[in-house]
Amino acid sequence: MDVIALIKTYIAEQLNIPISHGAITLEAMLDDQQQRYALVSVGWNETQRIQALDLYVAIRDGKLYIEHDGTPAPGIVAYLLDHGVPQNMIVLASQHPRKR
Repeated sequence: MDVIALIKTYIAEQLNIPISHGAITLEAMLDDQQQRYALVSVGWNETQRIQALDLYVAIRDGKLYIEHDGTPAPGIVAYLLDHGVPQNMIVLASQHPRKR
């Protein structure tokens, strides 16, 4: 199982979801060397500048650290689990280490 390919496919699918308001675009940031993958929103919603982190996944020590997931439900964790990634490979970084 190629988890990097799964992450990239998920991000590519998110890029195809149209933004319903403003002149906002989604941009993918794919860093294979450091194994960091992100999706950001940038642009304008009327007079308000939009710069938002929608998704950030980092691979450390063979585990997928979901640093942030602001993508539409059900989100990347459900996507990874549905595609055979074992639950013990996925770390919800927002949870305190004692509660993971």
